[in-house]
Amino acid sequence: MSSLEKLEVVVRDLLSRYQETQREIIVLEESEKTLTETCSSLEAALLKESLRVTELLDEKESIKVTVDELLVSIEKVEEAQK
Repeated sequence: MSSLEKLEVVVRDLLSRYQETQREIIVLEESEKTLTETCSSLEAALLKESLRVTELLDEKESIKVTVDELLVSIEKVEEAQK
């Protein structure tokens, strides 16, 4: 095999590796895009759920205050009935 033929084989191999690397880069870029979109969706869902938890905690506190007020009213009624 002549030097030129050997060089051609090396160049073809390098070109093949380059093309495979390019395909892998495209796949990785698509994966990165998908992961970024997924992360954004998860962040939005987390924020929504966090707001819902805050609303529920506020509602719980409001109910607690109402129950406390009702207990006081019941105690007053019971005292008045004695």
